[in-house]
Amino acid sequence: MHNWGIIGLGNIGSALVGGLISVGECPYIYDKNFHKIVEAERRFHCDAAPSAIDVLASCSVVFLCIRTSQINGFLSQHSDTNARAIVLFQSGFSLSNLPSSDKRKTGFLRAITNINVVSGDGYTVLLRSANPAYPQVREVFLAMGEVLEVDTEEKLELYSLPPGCGPAPVLAFYESLKAEAVRMGLEEELAGDVSANVIIGSIKAMRTRQLETKELAARVGTKGGVVEQAIQEMQERQGFSRELSQYFNRIRRAQSS
Repeated sequence: MHNWGIIGLGNIGSALVGGLISVGECPYIYDKNFHKIVEAERRFHCDAAPSAIDVLASCSVVFLCIRTSQINGFLSQHSDTNARAIVLFQSGFSLSNLPSSDKRKTGFLRAITNINVVSGDGYTVLLRSANPAYPQVREVFLAMGEVLEVDTEEKLELYSLPPGCGPAPVLAFYESLKAEAVRMGLEEELAGDVSANVIIGSIKAMRTRQLETKELAARVGTKGGVVEQAIQEMQERQGFSRELSQYFNRIRRAQSS
């Protein structure tokens, strides 16, 4: 028996493989795409299953990382399982959507996490459950980052939106900062290192020195100088805030449709 199984090696599934490996766990993995299995084996040296059935039969807890639209079909095809719990990571989904035939002896847990679990800096929102496997699931996510526990699926969806979809705009900003550094003459590799350090270092400075973001920004440049003026002009235009708001609104509309 394996402690952990992962079915589906997309963005979240692959991140979970790396996160589990980093905390000393070796998941049993499967994806219908053979190339994804080969890539995961190459990167993480974990055990690959010949089928989804083998994962369900051999693991205590299974992370089901497939598309929301595929869940009911998958579960109806794989009704027999030895797993104590199947963890569903899909957004725009509710346990009430499961057919009554799927509410069997295996417990279903809900979680939404982000790709940062791969580096141990993940943020996971868990729906509290009386399932005996819940404490084990909670502990492994605590080993891979921070955990927020909620009592309803409505809160799960709401509270998981910023951490779940937040990394994408952050990384897009990183790419913009890196591209600007290259444009100014830095070599691409150096530009990437500098940009990453700027983002990580700024966040650490804010959190460890307990400074408000505005206060930290004010300390970057001379009072009344070019940097302060430029930042004020950017804030007045609210371009980034407006784009970010539209980004999250678009995601919420897609989830509710």
